[in-house]
Amino acid sequence: MVERTAAELKEKLEYALQLFYNDVLDKKDIRHFFFGMDLKKIIKDCHLYKHFVMAKPERYYKEMVLQTAPSEIQVKVPQFNEILISLQTNMRIAAFLKSEIPKLSVHVIEVIEESRAQKIGRRSHGLETA
Repeated sequence: MVERTAAELKEKLEYALQLFYNDVLDKKDIRHFFFGMDLKKIIKDCHLYKHFVMAKPERYYKEMVLQTAPSEIQVKVPQFNEILISLQTNMRIAAFLKSEIPKLSVHVIEVIEESRAQKIGRRSHGLETA
């Protein structure tokens, strides 16, 4: 087991999120996933809300991951799978261990989906100005 300080983990996660964000924006078919969201907000939300993601049985992390966002903002399944693969690939590049990536990627994607849902909700209720 690798021991990391909280600061090291934070730095590594921020690097992985930066790689992931740029990777998704570079891909025409999935860039809309981050429509209206910036990297700073994603990083902030991941740090603020990581403790609110519910742990799941270990088998969940090995199966096909399901979207947790409301149905009106979900992306198509192939696009979601490509987004998740991008996140996991960029976590490998950021030097997360192979054993850490499945669980961490599921938790990160859940926070991002919740952030997307709140962004859409604020916009649809007229609480956000462009």
